[in-house]
Amino acid sequence: MSPVRTASKPMALRNTAPTTTAMADARRPAHYLAIPQSLFSTAIGNRGAAGLSRNARVIVEKPFGRDLASARELNRVAQSVA
Repeated sequence: MSPVRTASKPMALRNTAPTTTAMADARRPAHYLAIPQSLFSTAIGNRGAAGLSRNARVIVEKPFGRDLASARELNRVAQSVA
């Protein structure tokens, strides 16, 4: 199962033109995710799909995964959109 939801993108990412335009001059944008950890993969994947991950940093609230296996999976997802 892909971490990116393609059938129904969250409202915040449906119209990314204003965000993409506003971030056009950003050299290293930072995306701070203060959301439930169950949404980290989806949020990271959707940012990548929307073209918002180029040279970006993603900062996530602790905990980073529920255990070692889920932390590794989250790291894999984060690296896949880099």
